[in-house]
Amino acid sequence: METLKSISGKNLENVNKLKKEFFKDVISKVGSNNTIIFYCRYYEELFYRHLILKNSFIESDTKITQIVAEITKWVWEEDYIEDSDIGNITFSIFQDYFDKVYEVHQSNVAFLSEHFNIFKAEILENKTVQFNYASKEIEFYENVNNLLITDYRENKAKWFANAIASGKKLKRYINGRYHANHFLNIEFELPDDYSVLGYSIRQLKEFWFHIYNDAWEIKEHNYNLFKILATGKKKLIHDKLDDFRILEINPSKWKLRTLTYEIVGNLLEMFSYNGQKKLGVIHSSLISEPIVQLPDSRYIVIANIILTHEPERYSLQVFDKYISHYQNHGVKVPTDDSRREDIFIDRLNYVFNNYKYKKDSVNIPGSDIDYIVFDENSKTLICFELKWIIEPFTPSEITKKEKSLEKALKKQLPTYKNALEESTSQTLKKAFGNNFSETPINYFYFVLTNISVGSGLLDRSTYKIVNIRMLEKALDESKGDLEKLSRILIEEKYIQNASNYFDSKMSKQNCLGINIIQPEFRYKGGFSLEK
Repeated sequence: METLKSISGKNLENVNKLKKEFFKDVISKVGSNNTIIFYCRYYEELFYRHLILKNSFIESDTKITQIVAEITKWVWEEDYIEDSDIGNITFSIFQDYFDKVYEVHQSNVAFLSEHFNIFKAEILENKTVQFNYASKEIEFYENVNNLLITDYRENKAKWFANAIASGKKLKRYINGRYHANHFLNIEFELPDDYSVLGYSIRQLKEFWFHIYNDAWEIKEHNYNLFKILATGKKKLIHDKLDDFRILEINPSKWKLRTLTYEIVGNLLEMFSYNGQKKLGVIHSSLISEPIVQLPDSRYIVIANIILTHEPERYSLQVFDKYISHYQNHGVKVPTDDSRREDIFIDRLNYVFNNYKYKKDSVNIPGSDIDYIVFDENSKTLICFELKWIIEPFTPSEITKKEKSLEKALKKQLPTYKNALEESTSQTLKKAFGNNFSETPINYFYFVLTNISVGSGLLDRSTYKIVNIRMLEKALDESKGDLEKLSRILIEEKYIQNASNYFDSKMSKQNCLGINIIQPEFRYKGGFSLEK
């Protein structure tokens, strides 16, 4: 019986062999830039064809993005080849390699997830490996976090849809500029003067505005092209693929306000993808860095990738990687990260506006309690440890991001509990003033996040992790009774049936000669934390 290590080794050999064949059959014949540009156009064609490949159907445009990313990475790893006529090879060759890279992606996901203990592997006969979640908890919170992120995105999408509807009602001209302005004002929750690595949110919004505005025109063209071809029942392949446009970024045409061309260049470098590690160590992704860098140094954008991008969430994720890198090397980094807690506290003050007793940064021996609130009616005290999580994307990032949540569960909340329940009067007078004379009957402790709540690798047997929208919904449902609110959050009422919102299956894919079976799920819809 083969071992997982030997199967993984054979898979790597097969991938390396495929890379050499891809270089010989594609890159060397049409050129480095043309290879990437072709597959970017192919993405647009697949997007409008509802993700139907030659021999299969892909349920997520994210997978298509990752296939384009893998191909881009392969091109950059090879010697630069001058561009030649794209017609030097047939469309079917391009298509066949795209399908094969899809197999590579599927195997990469499975083996990487196993390496970071998210999956466990079972070797079956006939060169087959079955991957399952390492525990029911890991599978459960994988579903939960997908729901919470989806709820977050759909909530913003509603605001955006309302803004567009309002504009139409007022008979505004709904063009790319209008879309970009309203989208970015909704997408970015941090204030314009908030700064990360010396770049302000105002500058980031201006940077993304130009790209979104230009991409909108490209999308309109591609969509209209698709409708013409579909109406005429023509195949959306071969010679027609060249008609799908890709945006080439040209900052010289931008009218800059808060930006300079030097800053634009820096941001293009940071938010672009070529598959290579930045500064030699920072991993990148076409999901978080949606601008493709060509080998000849041009920057291009796939319209339907950029227009579904989440610029605040992913920009902060990219900045976070650079900040960690610099700090690990002892470099002081200009950032307003500490303001995130202030912004979080402002939101909590708004949420608990009707409560007389609430306080942030309560000093206790060896620490500070981030936020506490007391309900005079139910005699309930709630203590929050605040965690503004920069959403992890890869299994390795999940592992790293868990550390702050694990610290909150194992160290910070127990410390708060000891201070509050052993020196109750002293601590609460410090928080609410010397005239505070109430004695709490109920004590509750939570880790509060902005969106996701950590993976199933965390031990939640004593304390729970909740996000701000779960808190707001529970407050509304409990009609302000903080004891009832806490019971709702402890029983995980809103997420306990997370699996009901997904169609789950075990997908089987032959990945370069190795049969890989792994869990996949598709969101069915219906989940909402709306009050």
